[in-house]
Amino acid sequence: MKERKSKSVGGLSTKLHSQRLKSINDARFSEAWALYQRSFPLSERRKIDLQQEIFNESRFYFNVFHNGEQLIGLLNWWAFEDYLFVDHFCTDEKCRGKGLGAQMMKQLQYSTKKPLLLEVEVPDSPMKIRRVRFYQRLGFHLNKYTYQQPPFHAQGECVDLQVMSYPDPLSAEMYQKLTTEGHQLIYP
Repeated sequence: MKERKSKSVGGLSTKLHSQRLKSINDARFSEAWALYQRSFPLSERRKIDLQQEIFNESRFYFNVFHNGEQLIGLLNWWAFEDYLFVDHFCTDEKCRGKGLGAQMMKQLQYSTKKPLLLEVEVPDSPMKIRRVRFYQRLGFHLNKYTYQQPPFHAQGECVDLQVMSYPDPLSAEMYQKLTTEGHQLIYP
């Protein structure tokens, strides 16, 4: 992914740098992992040992975004033959509401010709609706396809999810690929 330059936002120079981490031993991993744990409920995140295993999968990208030494956020995805699947995406609490999350996602959108797929919780509350609208402003489509994400932990609960896609609505064929080949890797 290429770095993008943009305007200053709230006094913060917003030249974002992206770095792919390949191990839990990478220098920026501890800070990124802490953000991941703060940003996602237990039922939606992996344990550290599973994360290390996934780093061995060449199709998995764990990218952190930073401005100088400041961590802005992370964007993790899987590269499949016909699409990219956004696994986890978040911005640091101090950086939210400044357009930086949109910049991060745009970097991914501009870096590929493949469709992007991601999951959102079924939009049945104001916060969930707000999240869907964020992605819609970036050109994503909320599709009719829903399913339950299996828990990442034995004590976890299933999460009702709906698929969003960019740049086009999701075809039945692409949905089938996601729920067969994709889910085998994403939800081991």
